[in-house]
Amino acid sequence: MINYGSHKVTFDLTKYIHNVQNIENNINSKWKGRSGSQNIFCKVDDEESKFLSGYFNKQLNENYDWYFEYFHSAEPAALHTDYDAVPWDENSDCHVIVGVIIPLEWKCLQPYTVNYNMVSNIPRKMKYSKGEMRYQDTGEIFHYRTEGSLDDEVAKYNPKGTEYWKIYQDLKVHSVYKWQVGTFMLFDTKRWHSSNWFLSKDDLTNESQEYKRSIIGFGSIDVQRN
Repeated sequence: MINYGSHKVTFDLTKYIHNVQNIENNINSKWKGRSGSQNIFCKVDDEESKFLSGYFNKQLNENYDWYFEYFHSAEPAALHTDYDAVPWDENSDCHVIVGVIIPLEWKCLQPYTVNYNMVSNIPRKMKYSKGEMRYQDTGEIFHYRTEGSLDDEVAKYNPKGTEYWKIYQDLKVHSVYKWQVGTFMLFDTKRWHSSNWFLSKDDLTNESQEYKRSIIGFGSIDVQRN
């Protein structure tokens, strides 16, 4: 049973904060996002990844395979899941079942990660794109909006008028993680989640200098095919 939610970091974050500050100049970084430059990802090096894997497996008393990345985000993450199945060998798949966020620094409004009252038990990653929630492997639409109303609690984190607010119509808040350096969030990859609208303006602009930075990690297990 995984104890999802906020936990205290019990190791020194200094070198990780230093590393993420150089993410824009790292030759291994990948630039993504709507404009192609809003978000930056960079794989955590092998030594640090080994340490983090051991740390979180000890915390969870499990033996997951982990993948960690530094993440510079200047674009709020819209609604998505991270539960996925990746072919491993001829008999088994790799299921991504647990995630972790380790906040490192930010220059924006207070960041939150918001978890909603929807869970996908099918190991196929989902993401809001082209006006709908879709399975990423086929583009198939998953319909979830009926009345088109924005819950008051949801609106605290993605207010009406901000660019993404209509995405969150007819959803309810399950839980919220307030980003604090020195803590981490364990999350269920099956549960629908997003960031809050952490920008001071209501829409995305290429000129914005606001961002948040973290380590994101995903733990997986091998699952035999039926």
